[in-house]
Amino acid sequence: MLDIIDHHALRRFSDAGCTVHENYPLANLTTYGVGGPADVFIIVPNESALIAVMTIISEYHYPWKVLGNGSNVLISDAGVRGCVLQLNGDFSLYKIEKYGTVQSGCAHSLIQLSHSMIRHALSGLEFSCGIPGSIGGSVRMNAGAYSGELKDVVTSVRYYSVCDKKVIEKETDLQWGYRTSMFRDSNDIICSVTLQLTPAEPEGIRRTVIDYTQHRKNNQPTGKRSAGSVFKNTNEYQIWQLIDECGLRGYRRGKAMISEKHTNWIVVDHGCSAREIYDLQEEIIQQVAKKFGIVPEREQELIGDFS
Repeated sequence: MLDIIDHHALRRFSDAGCTVHENYPLANLTTYGVGGPADVFIIVPNESALIAVMTIISEYHYPWKVLGNGSNVLISDAGVRGCVLQLNGDFSLYKIEKYGTVQSGCAHSLIQLSHSMIRHALSGLEFSCGIPGSIGGSVRMNAGAYSGELKDVVTSVRYYSVCDKKVIEKETDLQWGYRTSMFRDSNDIICSVTLQLTPAEPEGIRRTVIDYTQHRKNNQPTGKRSAGSVFKNTNEYQIWQLIDECGLRGYRRGKAMISEKHTNWIVVDHGCSAREIYDLQEEIIQQVAKKFGIVPEREQELIGDFS
């Protein structure tokens, strides 16, 4: 817990229109299902509330973090010090504009948006039909699959600039790269995204989504908690192959296990701890580095203290 939680600050968060909880458990907000509590958990409903919250956080010098769908993160068992923000309300909405333009709030599910585009007869997001992140988190890391990436369809991003203390819309120089963007290592908070999609026959879009979905079921683990790919691939190698060649398929640390179906996935049993997942990730890094001289880079974000 923060040494001092100023209850005046908490009231100000509430007065800004936010829902505020103290010592709030985060495990069920992540796809791994692990992690300790947040000192303060703030549900933020719109941009004006976000600006107010960030102003208060700045005044009190509280540490803070934004949590999206919790699908690409590992939160420590000790939890998260300071404030954890979850954007909701207006941030969960999307709207279709003319000529295939789509505006989506950062908190909307990428999977849901991809499937919704079938009935709107708009093509371009089929590749994302199985990516379990929010729009904001997915843009932040330039999520992709099946040779498609968010950078292919995103035309602008509206975000809260921590430096400028205001909301800015940016169309160019978003610094896209493999599983990264200008937001990946930045504290700036994505609020909404504009995408440019292409009108197409709904049945053709539906068939592609069905094909991709079946491919995922055939090649990725289901039935247990996980957080998707643990490490990044590169142009030179597929990380799952290196892990497999280290003999780690099915390798276990406590209740965390390298998937037997896809070795770049870790699946967890009920009662697993974040420490077990972290230690298993570290074991993979050490084994791959020792055998191939390559240090795998995490795709998943570590939140909290793992020392």
